[in-house]
Amino acid sequence: MGDLHFWATSSFAQSLHTYAPEQGLPWYVAARLPIRFHWTGVARKKQLAPDTMVAFVPDHPRMSYDLEREGSFPPFVLEVVSPSSVTRDEVHKRRAYDLLGAREYVLFRPREGRASTLHGYRRGEDGQFEPWQPDAQGRLWSELLELYLVVRGQLVQAQTADSQLLPTPGQNAAARRQAEAARRKPKRDDNKPKRNDNRPKPHKSRPKRNDNKPRRRDSRPSKSKRGRLRLVVKPRTR
Repeated sequence: MGDLHFWATSSFAQSLHTYAPEQGLPWYVAARLPIRFHWTGVARKKQLAPDTMVAFVPDHPRMSYDLEREGSFPPFVLEVVSPSSVTRDEVHKRRAYDLLGAREYVLFRPREGRASTLHGYRRGEDGQFEPWQPDAQGRLWSELLELYLVVRGQLVQAQTADSQLLPTPGQNAAARRQAEAARRKPKRDDNKPKRNDNRPKPHKSRPKRNDNKPRRRDSRPSKSKRGRLRLVVKPRTR
């Protein structure tokens, strides 16, 4: 199992596993869990392990899903298609899921560098498996889950009828980090009175001279006085 296969499978299954109890839905969600069943002409039980399955049975931990004990095959199964599993998923598993009684079979193929694809098969009114093509927006509407299945890059995600995505664990973690960062950021006090910017701004005046400060005394005559100095000669007395 490569990275694209692993993350597409685990993200989708965990989002459904979280959503079901929040909504009070009687779902059992599993990923890569072996389904054990009898096959005509084979003595030993065979098994299949869908990448994701949803069954309407009690939700408790299982090591495998035994069809004889559980009483019914999971009605919803999803396979993430890799380049090496195209024939197995599109031909052999489709036939097996049809004969075993699946009602909706979704195939998601994540791709790197080009668009991922989504399609499937579902039980028609005549009881036969028929092609299940996406709508104009590329979505599959699951009547069993009452959710859309949509492509988001290299992931397949579930979406409610009012267009709310069921977040993956990674998306939940990112949302928590953003909320924590917002909580730590200091908030602006909106109750604090704001300055009226229409008021005239105070005039910046020059600092006043301190008249009490002693001035420097200049003993030199001023320029105007120097120009009027006269030579006075006193007569010698005998």
